[in-house]
Amino acid sequence: MKKMLVLFSVCVMLFASCAFARTSKDGFKPEDCEEFEQGRMTFLIPNYLSERETDDASALYVAGENDAFIKFVSSSVKNRLETEEDFNAFIESNNKDVTDLITVKVEIGGLPGFISIFKCTLNNTALEVVQAILYDTEKSGCLITGAQSPSGSTDYAMDFYKIIATAQPAGTQAKGGSEDEKSADASSSDFRKSMDDYKAFFEEYCEFMKKYMKADATDMASMLTDYTEFLTKYQTAMDALDNVDTSKLSTEDQKYYFDTMAEIQKMLLEVSQ
Repeated sequence: MKKMLVLFSVCVMLFASCAFARTSKDGFKPEDCEEFEQGRMTFLIPNYLSERETDDASALYVAGENDAFIKFVSSSVKNRLETEEDFNAFIESNNKDVTDLITVKVEIGGLPGFISIFKCTLNNTALEVVQAILYDTEKSGCLITGAQSPSGSTDYAMDFYKIIATAQPAGTQAKGGSEDEKSADASSSDFRKSMDDYKAFFEEYCEFMKKYMKADATDMASMLTDYTEFLTKYQTAMDALDNVDTSKLSTEDQKYYFDTMAEIQKMLLEVSQ
């Protein structure tokens, strides 16, 4: 099913609207990650991140000399957040000077929740934040917070997305099962064709948006029909990927997946600038 697909299809769009004009770290490679368990969930953590603090309830990983960090906090919850507005209220009540807040509802590895991007301040320091909450039961979940300084030369946001996208219920294999467990739906040729079709859609979409942003009001109005057609094409592209279980892909196909998403992200960033 759409484990990481929903997250990335949304996040690349969010990234385009809130682009940070810096070089992306691009340090998430599945073959160079370690599986990490927090609470009732597992994630893949890139080896370039250093573990600083870990206990039963939380874990902190840091990049470089505190250039960026990602923190995992698992806990029981009294009232599960049900809407994007609920998560927005949670973020605004727990952070100062929140701006540029965008939230979407997601389901990753069967774990429902929300993911947001926003800017805030902590101890008078400006931060760019990617934050997600995922639930493993009605009364427990994990809050994942990736943060970085806007003054840094490297942007870690896409790596934060990719780490969150590997979320799985504890006891499952985040890196995929044996060759015998790989389904026909996840066969390399079919999967790569689906990814190529997905990329082709975004190539066409980006070309359309370049023309749209240069058009005058009259031309924009006439292009609305074309935009509606793109929404239909988007659904078709998503349907082609709907039955792919990314947890059962080979290492090579996982890399193909992330590389394709990175190319799509780059195209969207170029359109937004």
